[in-house]
Amino acid sequence: MSDALQIGAVGSTITTSATSTRIAIPVNSAGVKPGYLRIASNAYAFVKIGDSTVTATGNDILLQPNDELCIVVSGNTHVAAIQDSAAGKVNVIALDNS
Repeated sequence: MSDALQIGAVGSTITTSATSTRIAIPVNSAGVKPGYLRIASNAYAFVKIGDSTVTATGNDILLQPNDELCIVVSGNTHVAAIQDSAAGKVNVIALDNS
């Protein structure tokens, strides 16, 4: 992956709550599953990637407000998020980087 993020497609946003919510990983600008995701949050949230049954808990990756995570998609198909103490938005963007 190069130093600059290459983003050419619209992502998805999860509105977090006290219950884990999952979405399918968005496709990149070529219309295929990306190699990498950029995940960012405007509030404390926990995230996890996995299959169509993935559930986030308070033991998963913590995103702080205005923090971002670039993660390898590998064989995963979904992203799940859950709030820490207050609702927020977790933005999931497919990267065009290979």
